[in-house]
Amino acid sequence: MCSQYLPRNARLDVVNFYNKKASVYSINQAARPAQWNVVGYHMFMSDTPGKLIMRNSKDEQCTAGSCFWIADPFRHMEW
Repeated sequence: MCSQYLPRNARLDVVNFYNKKASVYSINQAARPAQWNVVGYHMFMSDTPGKLIMRNSKDEQCTAGSCFWIADPFRHMEW
């Protein structure tokens, strides 16, 4: 029921200051809830900062018409 309010195109920016590269993802928050979902793979150096930025946008699309985005948790995995 709540998924109708979640955007199908929430924006996530992944910024890596080591190579000065930013990747932008469009995340469907209404799909595959309550589990870890892979967004992408990025190489970060331990001595160089990086950041993840989630923000709302007027371009968000959801079934209900008014969207509520949720700041999802993120985790890093070592290979």
